[in-house]
Amino acid sequence: MNTRIRNLVKKPWLLVLVVLVAGAMILLRLRTSQIESAAEFHPSPLKVTTAVAARGSLAEKKRYLATMEPLAAAEIASQVTARIDEVFVDIGDEVSSGELLAALDGSEAGYQFQATKSRISEAEAEMEGLRMRKVSIEKNAAYWREEAGRAAFLFSEGAIARSELEMASLKEAEAQAAFKEIQSRIRALKERQGSLASEAAAFQERLALFSIRSPFDGTVTARRAEPGNLARPGEALFTVEDRSGWRLIFRVPQEDLGLIRIGQPLSGSFGRTSVTGRVDRVSPSVDAARMGRVEATLEKDPGDAAPKAYGRGVSLTIDVTLGTYEDVITIPAEGVIRAGESSFVYTVSGGRLNKQEVIVVASDGEMSAVRGLSEGDHVVRNSPFGWAALSEGREVSEE
Repeated sequence: MNTRIRNLVKKPWLLVLVVLVAGAMILLRLRTSQIESAAEFHPSPLKVTTAVAARGSLAEKKRYLATMEPLAAAEIASQVTARIDEVFVDIGDEVSSGELLAALDGSEAGYQFQATKSRISEAEAEMEGLRMRKVSIEKNAAYWREEAGRAAFLFSEGAIARSELEMASLKEAEAQAAFKEIQSRIRALKERQGSLASEAAAFQERLALFSIRSPFDGTVTARRAEPGNLARPGEALFTVEDRSGWRLIFRVPQEDLGLIRIGQPLSGSFGRTSVTGRVDRVSPSVDAARMGRVEATLEKDPGDAAPKAYGRGVSLTIDVTLGTYEDVITIPAEGVIRAGESSFVYTVSGGRLNKQEVIVVASDGEMSAVRGLSEGDHVVRNSPFGWAALSEGREVSEE
């Protein structure tokens, strides 16, 4: 024994190794004893948020992005090429139907119109003179017609000579010829007056083209006209909008067009202003992006906030009510888990999860109407660790 100790003393590293091995064996026995004496591990129940399935009604809705537009908007351009003489309105001005917005240089057309009016006045004066002459000639013709008749009677009675009869007949013929001539001149002058009237109307119509007017009551929202500039056909000078009412314009995917119907109600909001309306026009075709245009009329004017703070082209999210379902089981839409073409939910019963397949009948974005559940079922709305943490039969606690 002493020999061994002496050998260990001579080899200190061997002594250290023996101590380490002995200590490891002691620690292993202690750990094994602790594990054998420890109680079996039980994970704590997972906390989940639940909602109670209820029976009621649900309005199915679809959500789209819409833009607000005034009832009418007009880009007003000149129909003639002319210099802009004067501009009478600016952006933001309220205008009435027919109100003058700008005047173009229509001096040449004005001269032509005034010259035609002068010729019309001359023709009217000439007509008045012809009518007065006609009255006189008509009386003269009547007188000689009576004289010719009287001379014919006297000649038949032998009271006058043939020369007197012939003289009376000649005077009657001259009077009748003068009467026909004055009638012809009057007819010709009437035709000329008609031609002048048509010419004046054409000049007046052309002259009106040099006055740029508002087509309806509205607000000037754009002005591109400046005095001295040249106005050309097709180049808009002003934009006028009828903001007495508003419309919503939105586009829906091709697959949704069959769901949208005229008369369906819709609602939305922008800022603090809420709007409601009804669909009144659905495009029968789609564009290159396979989107269909839908228009709706607002049931209530959104007020001054729309034209002043937002105006034409403001975007807002709207919900179109496709239909209403009565006496259905409703649950929060966030509780429905979709897996391919099927859907399921987790319900809680006896503190454990049950995986339940359901059929979604309709949804309004917040609530869903489903088949496959009973009134009063507790449905998991969400889990703090996501849906992947849930499984059939797992123990949970409800919040």
